[in-house]
Amino acid sequence: MTLKKSSLIVAVLAAFAAHGAFAADDKTRAEAKAEAKAAAKKGNTECEASAAPAAKSDKSRAEVKAAGKGTSRECDASPAPAAKSEKTRAEVKQEVKEAVKSGELSKSDAMEKAKK
Repeated sequence: MTLKKSSLIVAVLAAFAAHGAFAADDKTRAEAKAEAKAAAKKGNTECEASAAPAAKSDKSRAEVKAAGKGTSRECDASPAPAAKSEKTRAEVKQEVKEAVKSGELSKSDAMEKAKK
């Protein structure tokens, strides 16, 4: 055999042997989940990095939200006043028609004002 063929055979055999080593723990998925659930209940986890960090506060979420009322999220400034017009829409439309008839406004100017 050539060197390439023998090294390929060795690599394939090593891959199968490694796969068998990983699969030596013949648990079903349900058994593994149950085991992990029991370990989490006891507080025994293999990986501490995956555990949730300890809370920095003893307050509940509702207490924290109540304490945050009146902070920067809420604005004390009054809202912008609503635009008030002393004329009705019909009156304004009539004025525009009269301005177009008299020549004060062109039809294109009237259309622009109507869009606004």
